[in-house]
Amino acid sequence: MRSIVAKLAVSLLIGGLVLVASTPASAWEVGLDFITGGGWFIIQNPYYPVLPFAVPGGRANFGWHGGVKNGAYWGNGNYIDHALGAHVHNTLVRDYICVSGPCPATSHQPQGTREICGNATVNGSGTWYYRVRMNDSGEPGAGNAGGNDKFGIILFDQNYNEVYLAEGIPINGGNIQLHRQNPSNSAPSPSGFCDFLMSHTTFDFTFD
Repeated sequence: MRSIVAKLAVSLLIGGLVLVASTPASAWEVGLDFITGGGWFIIQNPYYPVLPFAVPGGRANFGWHGGVKNGAYWGNGNYIDHALGAHVHNTLVRDYICVSGPCPATSHQPQGTREICGNATVNGSGTWYYRVRMNDSGEPGAGNAGGNDKFGIILFDQNYNEVYLAEGIPINGGNIQLHRQNPSNSAPSPSGFCDFLMSHTTFDFTFD
Protein backbone atom coordinates (compact mmCIF):
# COMPACT_ATOMS: atom_id res chain seq x y z
CA MET A 1 0.00 0.00 0.00
CA ARG A 2 1.35 3.39 -0.90
CA SER A 3 2.41 5.58 2.00
CA ILE A 4 0.46 8.67 2.98
CA VAL A 5 3.41 10.83 1.95
CA ALA A 6 3.36 9.27 -1.52
CA LYS A 7 -0.37 9.91 -1.78
CA LEU A 8 0.02 13.56 -0.85
CA ALA A 9 2.86 13.97 -3.34
CA VAL A 10 0.57 13.28 -6.31
CA SER A 11 0.50 16.36 -8.53
CA LEU A 12 -2.95 17.71 -9.25
CA LEU A 13 -3.86 18.39 -12.84
CA ILE A 14 -6.76 20.79 -12.50
CA GLY A 15 -7.80 22.78 -15.52
CA GLY A 16 -10.10 25.74 -15.73
CA LEU A 17 -11.05 25.80 -12.04
CA VAL A 18 -9.62 28.77 -10.24
CA LEU A 19 -10.96 30.48 -7.17
CA VAL A 20 -9.89 34.08 -6.79
CA ALA A 21 -9.41 35.18 -3.20
CA SER A 22 -11.51 38.18 -2.25
CA THR A 23 -8.63 39.86 -0.43
CA PRO A 24 -5.02 39.48 -1.64
CA ALA A 25 -2.65 38.54 1.15
CA SER A 26 -0.43 41.47 0.22
CA ALA A 27 -3.22 43.72 1.53
CA TRP A 28 -3.23 42.03 4.93
CA GLU A 29 -1.29 43.37 7.85
CA VAL A 30 1.32 41.53 9.87
CA GLY A 31 -0.42 41.06 13.20
CA LEU A 32 1.39 42.04 16.39
CA ASP A 33 -0.79 39.65 18.38
CA PHE A 34 -0.86 35.84 18.47
CA ILE A 35 -3.40 33.02 18.25
CA THR A 36 -3.55 29.61 19.92
CA GLY A 37 -5.90 26.68 19.63
CA GLY A 38 -6.49 22.98 20.01
CA GLY A 39 -9.34 20.59 19.45
CA TRP A 40 -10.98 18.36 16.89
CA PHE A 41 -13.50 18.50 14.07
CA ILE A 42 -15.24 16.40 11.46
CA ILE A 43 -13.58 17.32 8.18
CA GLN A 44 -15.48 19.45 5.71
CA ASN A 45 -13.96 19.74 2.23
CA PRO A 46 -16.11 21.79 -0.14
CA TYR A 47 -13.96 20.80 -3.12
CA TYR A 48 -14.10 17.02 -2.66
CA PRO A 49 -13.68 14.99 -4.85
CA VAL A 50 -11.91 17.50 -7.13
CA LEU A 51 -9.20 17.90 -4.50
CA PRO A 52 -8.91 14.19 -3.71
CA PHE A 53 -7.69 14.24 -0.11
CA ALA A 54 -9.26 15.12 3.25
CA VAL A 55 -12.38 13.06 2.69
CA PRO A 56 -15.41 14.70 4.35
CA GLY A 57 -16.62 12.90 7.46
CA GLY A 58 -13.18 11.95 8.76
CA ARG A 59 -11.96 13.14 12.13
CA ALA A 60 -9.07 15.56 12.53
CA ASN A 61 -7.25 16.76 15.65
CA PHE A 62 -5.15 19.90 15.84
CA GLY A 63 -3.00 21.89 18.20
CA TRP A 64 -1.61 25.02 16.55
CA HIS A 65 -0.36 28.44 17.56
CA GLY A 66 1.46 31.30 15.93
CA GLY A 67 2.02 35.01 15.90
CA VAL A 68 4.64 37.64 16.51
CA LYS A 69 6.77 37.76 19.63
CA ASN A 70 9.91 39.80 20.30
CA GLY A 71 9.94 41.15 16.76
CA ALA A 72 9.95 37.71 15.10
CA TYR A 73 7.50 35.17 13.74
CA TRP A 74 6.69 32.52 16.32
CA GLY A 75 4.66 29.35 16.68
CA ASN A 76 4.33 25.59 16.38
CA GLY A 77 1.66 23.12 15.43
CA ASN A 78 0.44 19.59 14.84
CA TYR A 79 -2.48 18.35 12.77
CA ILE A 80 -3.67 14.75 12.35
CA ASP A 81 -6.07 13.45 9.70
CA HIS A 82 -7.08 10.11 11.23
CA ALA A 83 -8.69 8.73 8.07
CA LEU A 84 -5.52 9.28 6.05
CA GLY A 85 -3.15 8.54 8.90
CA ALA A 86 -1.35 11.80 8.10
CA HIS A 87 0.44 13.82 10.80
CA VAL A 88 1.46 17.34 9.78
CA HIS A 89 4.07 18.95 12.02
CA ASN A 90 5.08 22.59 11.73
CA THR A 91 8.84 23.08 11.51
CA LEU A 92 9.07 26.80 10.71
CA VAL A 93 6.74 29.79 10.91
CA ARG A 94 7.53 32.11 8.02
CA ASP A 95 4.56 34.49 8.04
CA TYR A 96 1.61 35.60 10.20
CA ILE A 97 -1.12 37.84 8.89
CA CYS A 98 -4.37 39.42 10.04
CA VAL A 99 -7.31 38.28 7.88
CA SER A 100 -10.21 39.83 9.83
CA GLY A 101 -10.96 41.48 13.13
CA PRO A 102 -8.95 44.24 14.83
CA CYS A 103 -5.36 44.35 13.56
CA PRO A 104 -3.66 44.07 15.92
CA ALA A 105 -6.01 42.85 18.62
CA THR A 106 -5.90 45.11 21.67
CA SER A 107 -9.02 44.17 23.70
CA HIS A 108 -9.15 41.62 26.51
CA GLN A 109 -11.14 39.01 24.55
CA PRO A 110 -10.71 39.88 20.88
CA GLN A 111 -12.34 38.03 18.01
CA GLY A 112 -10.95 37.61 14.52
CA THR A 113 -9.13 35.46 12.00
CA ARG A 114 -5.40 35.00 11.53
CA GLU A 115 -3.33 32.97 9.09
CA ILE A 116 -0.01 31.27 9.79
CA CYS A 117 2.23 30.07 6.95
CA GLY A 118 5.45 28.09 6.90
CA ASN A 119 7.24 24.76 6.51
CA ALA A 120 6.14 21.34 7.72
CA THR A 121 6.78 17.63 7.62
CA VAL A 122 4.19 14.92 6.96
CA ASN A 123 4.63 11.78 9.02
CA GLY A 124 8.06 13.05 9.99
CA SER A 125 9.53 13.50 6.52
CA GLY A 126 9.52 15.54 3.35
CA THR A 127 9.38 19.20 2.46
CA TRP A 128 5.89 20.61 2.68
CA TYR A 129 4.41 24.08 3.05
CA TYR A 130 1.24 25.05 4.85
CA ARG A 131 -1.36 27.76 5.26
CA VAL A 132 -3.26 27.42 8.53
CA ARG A 133 -6.24 29.71 9.09
CA MET A 134 -7.75 30.07 12.58
CA ASN A 135 -10.84 32.00 13.65
CA ASP A 136 -11.78 32.99 17.20
CA SER A 137 -15.53 33.63 17.26
CA GLY A 138 -15.87 33.96 21.00
CA GLU A 139 -15.87 31.72 24.03
CA PRO A 140 -17.55 28.27 23.93
CA GLY A 141 -21.07 28.31 25.29
CA ALA A 142 -23.10 25.79 27.22
CA GLY A 143 -23.94 22.77 25.07
CA ASN A 144 -21.59 23.88 22.30
CA ALA A 145 -18.13 22.60 23.16
CA GLY A 146 -16.35 24.24 20.26
CA GLY A 147 -18.32 27.46 20.13
CA ASN A 148 -18.21 28.83 16.59
CA ASP A 149 -14.42 28.83 16.20
CA LYS A 150 -13.06 27.67 12.85
CA PHE A 151 -9.87 25.94 11.69
CA GLY A 152 -8.54 25.22 8.20
CA ILE A 153 -5.33 23.87 6.69
CA ILE A 154 -3.96 23.81 3.14
CA LEU A 155 -0.84 21.82 2.25
CA PHE A 156 1.53 22.23 -0.70
CA ASP A 157 4.22 19.84 -1.90
CA GLN A 158 7.86 20.84 -2.50
CA ASN A 159 6.90 22.21 -5.92
CA TYR A 160 4.13 24.35 -4.37
CA ASN A 161 1.33 22.23 -5.80
CA GLU A 162 -1.76 22.39 -3.59
CA VAL A 163 -2.42 18.82 -2.45
CA TYR A 164 -4.68 19.02 0.60
CA LEU A 165 -7.41 21.17 2.14
CA ALA A 166 -9.55 20.52 5.22
CA GLU A 167 -11.82 22.75 7.27
CA GLY A 168 -13.76 22.60 10.49
CA ILE A 169 -16.43 25.31 10.22
CA PRO A 170 -16.97 25.28 13.10
CA ILE A 171 -14.75 22.93 15.06
CA ASN A 172 -16.62 20.29 17.07
CA GLY A 173 -14.57 20.49 20.24
CA GLY A 174 -11.80 22.57 21.75
CA ASN A 175 -11.14 26.29 21.58
CA ILE A 176 -9.26 28.86 19.51
CA GLN A 177 -8.11 31.98 21.31
CA LEU A 178 -6.88 35.22 19.77
CA HIS A 179 -4.64 37.06 22.23
CA ARG A 180 -4.10 40.79 22.33
CA GLN A 181 -0.75 42.27 21.43
CA ASN A 182 1.98 43.19 23.85
CA PRO A 183 2.25 46.97 23.39
CA SER A 184 6.04 46.73 23.51
CA ASN A 185 6.14 44.21 20.67
CA SER A 186 7.52 45.16 17.25
CA ALA A 187 6.70 43.67 13.88
CA PRO A 188 9.21 41.76 11.75
CA SER A 189 9.58 42.75 8.13
CA PRO A 190 6.70 41.37 6.04
CA SER A 191 7.86 38.13 4.47
CA GLY A 192 5.16 37.78 1.81
CA PHE A 193 5.18 34.01 2.22
CA CYS A 194 1.42 33.71 2.79
CA ASP A 195 0.94 35.86 -0.30
CA PHE A 196 3.29 33.58 -2.26
CA LEU A 197 1.39 30.45 -1.19
CA MET A 198 -1.90 32.12 -2.03
CA SER A 199 -0.62 32.65 -5.57
CA HIS A 200 -0.31 28.85 -5.79
CA THR A 201 -3.74 28.22 -4.22
CA THR A 202 -6.51 27.05 -6.51
CA PHE A 203 -9.04 25.97 -3.87
CA ASP A 204 -9.04 28.45 -1.02
CA PHE A 205 -10.56 28.62 2.46
CA THR A 206 -14.28 29.31 2.64
CA PHE A 207 -14.15 31.45 5.80
CA ASP A 208 -12.47 34.65 6.89
